[in-house]
Amino acid sequence: IDDDNAALPLVNLLPLAAISEGDVGSKVVNVIAEFDRATSSAMTLSYRLVDGSATSMGTRRDFNATTQQVMVPAGASQTELPITVFGDTFEERDETLRVVLESASAANLGVVEQGLTITNDEAPNLLRVGAASRSVTPTDAHIAGVPESYQGGTRNQQFHLGGYGFGP
Repeated sequence: IDDDNAALPLVNLLPLAAISEGDVGSKVVNVIAEFDRATSSAMTLSYRLVDGSATSMGTRRDFNATTQQVMVPAGASQTELPITVFGDTFEERDETLRVVLESASAANLGVVEQGLTITNDEAPNLLRVGAASRSVTPTDAHIAGVPESYQGGTRNQQFHLGGYGFGP
């Protein structure tokens, strides 16, 4: 039995509410790490963010995934772990990531992982052409073939997100 560790507070990540991504720029969302009792000394908490369906890479990244540390003062009963989320105007499904508490310099780890959902806040963006029987969203394949009748028979009208054309 390690009596030194038994005397340390226990830190848990609290469950997270879904957040809306926003359209432009970035915003900081705070995840709460709670101690079962006030800390007796200052400490450092280290945490990281892990891609799920939300991504931290590329030009359409959803969040900043660097491993981070926060300083917790003596006497604290909870602390905030900031996460930077990036807004966009793409219609997409809700996306997820994981917040993982990796270490605490003067506390025992309890619940160390929680999921976070970034909700899409854009209205559906549908492409409708004439009396077409099919709607195409930007998340569909980049080409949609829609049969169209004309005097000489039937042809397949193809719609690309950047224009349109006709095919056999």
